[in-house]
Amino acid sequence: MEEIDIEKLKQVLPESLLPGNVGKDLTRVVWPFRYVVEFDLGDNPVINNSFTSIQQVHIGAEAGFLLLGIKRTAYENSDSGDLAPLGLRITDRQSTRQFMNDFIPIQAIANDIHSTHFESPMLFWPNALIEIELGNRWIPSGSSVSTNGSGKHTFVLTGYRIRTNDLINRQQPAGGY
Repeated sequence: MEEIDIEKLKQVLPESLLPGNVGKDLTRVVWPFRYVVEFDLGDNPVINNSFTSIQQVHIGAEAGFLLLGIKRTAYENSDSGDLAPLGLRITDRQSTRQFMNDFIPIQAIANDIHSTHFESPMLFWPNALIEIELGNRWIPSGSSVSTNGSGKHTFVLTGYRIRTNDLINRQQPAGGY
């Protein structure tokens, strides 16, 4: 296979589409990637203890996804936006791994331009189904909270798409790593 000229790619592709690691064949490519997940709870949502909204992200067959961080945007600084009594939970439906014991309050996730980086990356294999759950478990059972404003929230999962052949077929050099 012909070697890829990264300088030619820089002339025709925006920086966000350039691969991060170009090898001699396509199975050695790693590139930055993000998934955008939107929740629209409507205006003035009422939130109770059993409230849950779920969105799913499908990882394509060509490469896995190494999740490194997450950021969020709420469209209002109100009790239904930035201050909403909501949390986020991430589950890998392919393997049923749940990455956290309970919901992370959305206020603990970096807002807008910054990103919250996970202490340890999370690897999703090709064809994985990621479930992003927005919910509440802090309001006492039988109670509810009426909020004001827009309940629209956007979460961006940031990381790298990685050809998993590199991980599976990786040979340790004679001198070690």
